[in-house]
Amino acid sequence: MTSAHHLIVIGFDEIVANKYLPCIRDAIKSGHIDSYSIVDLESQRTDIDRRIQAASLKPRGAVYLPDFSDRVQETPQEIIAAAIHRLRVPGVPTKVYIATEVRAHEAYLRFCVENHIDSLVEKPVLAPVADGRFKPSYITKTMEELIGIA
Repeated sequence: MTSAHHLIVIGFDEIVANKYLPCIRDAIKSGHIDSYSIVDLESQRTDIDRRIQAASLKPRGAVYLPDFSDRVQETPQEIIAAAIHRLRVPGVPTKVYIATEVRAHEAYLRFCVENHIDSLVEKPVLAPVADGRFKPSYITKTMEELIGIA
């Protein structure tokens, strides 16, 4: 078997805590991952801390990112990079599960693709926005661009 990976979960909502945490536990027990960490928004800290407290499987670490106004459609790449860097385990490959709000999916996915980090994005993968409105016609263009980078 290949070496274990560290899993970084972007967005620790009720679904992740209640439905996927048992899967994460099983992946640790079977040796696929060694541990997990969490990235979420500062505005969600109280709820996330409550979920962590209630969980039998605790994360290795958690990073809370500053909240951005609704006008900002993505988390700046340098903030994402700092969070991922802080949670990486030296000598252990990283995998990322993106389960945050849809408007932030593209920024996290782009970071992972550009930095050759294996990632899984919940659906919908992305919802491109231009001028504050969802632009479905941008999905194909954005996906083609990300595939080209990969």
